[in-house]
Amino acid sequence: MRKLYTFLVCAVLVTTYSVLQSRGAVRGSRIVHFVALKYKSTTTDIDKEALRSDFKALKKKIPGIVSIESGINNSVEKRNKDFTDAFVIKFKNEKDRDNYLTHKEHVAFKNKNLPLVDDVFVMDFWSK
Repeated sequence: MRKLYTFLVCAVLVTTYSVLQSRGAVRGSRIVHFVALKYKSTTTDIDKEALRSDFKALKKKIPGIVSIESGINNSVEKRNKDFTDAFVIKFKNEKDRDNYLTHKEHVAFKNKNLPLVDDVFVMDFWSK
């Protein structure tokens, strides 16, 4: 009986933590949206700079974005598979991330800039 009680308590705690985390209520946790870009060979440096600027400007246009960080690959490991630009967008919760994904400003950004891009790599995760 004691094992069953312990199991049930653990199950409730794990479920509660998961629900709180999905709502952004766990202290220090953020949903992180990671984007890596590989440009087409025809994309100019001016186009790349404009895309970077447009991406960073989304923070002021879309509610729920906590921060946007970006950078250009400088790894000496040579394992980037021709992906050069990385963007890290943080949100308080999944709802804010989901709003960002369908927001008209994000859609307009993609419509304008995806023709410059050969490939995109995206991952989302909860930071700890």
